[in-house]
Amino acid sequence: MLRTGVSRARSCFHRQLSTLLTKDPNRITPPDVTHPSINRDDEDGRTKLVSAIANSTNPDKSELYTLLIPTFGPYFQLAKSGIADENLLRHFIKINPGRVLDTFDLLDKHQIPNTSDEFKRDVLKKLVSEYNKNEELTIDRVIGYLNQHFDSIEELHFQELFATLLQRRDVTQMDSFISNVGVDTNLLLKELFENFDDPLAKFALMRSFQCWFKEPESIKPWIYAVILDILNFRSQQFLVIYDKAGCKLNIDELNDKVIKYIIESKIDVKAENLVLRKELIEVLGIAQNNLGEALKQFQKYESYCKYGISNVQVAMVKAISYQAIKQDKEIFKTMAETMIPPDLTIQLLQVLIILKSYFNPNDGLTLYNDYVNGVSGVVKDGSSQKGLLTQSAILGFLMNNDREFAFLLFDKAVENGIIVDESEIATTKKLFKAYSDCFVEDENWDTSARLKMKDVVLNYVENIGALQVKLLASIEEGM
Repeated sequence: MLRTGVSRARSCFHRQLSTLLTKDPNRITPPDVTHPSINRDDEDGRTKLVSAIANSTNPDKSELYTLLIPTFGPYFQLAKSGIADENLLRHFIKINPGRVLDTFDLLDKHQIPNTSDEFKRDVLKKLVSEYNKNEELTIDRVIGYLNQHFDSIEELHFQELFATLLQRRDVTQMDSFISNVGVDTNLLLKELFENFDDPLAKFALMRSFQCWFKEPESIKPWIYAVILDILNFRSQQFLVIYDKAGCKLNIDELNDKVIKYIIESKIDVKAENLVLRKELIEVLGIAQNNLGEALKQFQKYESYCKYGISNVQVAMVKAISYQAIKQDKEIFKTMAETMIPPDLTIQLLQVLIILKSYFNPNDGLTLYNDYVNGVSGVVKDGSSQKGLLTQSAILGFLMNNDREFAFLLFDKAVENGIIVDESEIATTKKLFKAYSDCFVEDENWDTSARLKMKDVVLNYVENIGALQVKLLASIEEGM
């Protein structure tokens, strides 16, 4: 009975953490500090024990710190005598809630020379986390640490920082990040194109391109196609961001330099660069209003690069049709019709229906009736082939100020099941809305509304078969 009583008394007795100081700090193990007999509330003992371990070469430092310091509170006591152990500082950086001090504060207060790569990676991970959560932290401090300790940023950290920058809408910080951080080009492009619908991503791409273009031969040809598309057809989406960031961009000058490099380097005539050839024709013939130069390039492709020539020919017909409507020149209509390739695509039929309708809506309607029943009604990406041709025919009558027949055509298309998808019907109705909007400030067709509607039509033609940047990027880079 007496022995049992002694045994129970011993089981209720707890040793202070400080009793472990009698052991060699190099030999203290995790089981020592987790033993049931140890009093974990011994704060003074904890401080002394951690200090002893910090000054030792104990191989279990990291695990011991995790067990001995579950919260950030002990930092303030230990910091009084300084923290010179990398593992201890690393532990405090990991568990720091950031309410009093942030990671930069800890690094400034405890400057440890020659830290390990693991330490640097953990610090960067915490800095990225803090930046994502703290809007007062600027990207420049993170960039400074990145450039001091790393050749380039890892994919996960880049994705996190880029997503936060897009969310914050701070163009100055975005510019600083893109201009100053080391990042793999393919990784940068992947993130830019995945977020391409965001004007801030286009801004980031253009800022990056300005730097890359110092070595133009290092840029992949399909990237040039994207840049031409942005400069000529999407510039209004990001120019205002350039102003906010205080950056300079002379679009015309950069555009001319890009086109000159493409033509002089002859990268456009390489068989695999079909997308670039098509884009260059549309840029010259539509955005630059230079049909002569577009035709010159097309003739070069006919002679020296026949691969995919029918696709380039469609782009040429589109450019001529655009100028026929813009300049109101029927001779261009005739020119376009003489260049029609043997294989009619849906995009080409759209252009031709609008072109014919501009000069005679009945000619456009005839072409529509000839083909609409022979194409697919399957909706893909919000449109069907039947729906696209119907939209073009309706637009042809609206631009001739014949809303009544345009609506009759729409009504019959729905009634006869030519267009049945609700989203496609809604898209088609937007053409009538665009027509009505042309009369908002002036009820007179001839003085104002006609010109506004002409701009609507030109914009519609411009977007037929336009470069699908995100799709192109996914194909080219396997994103």
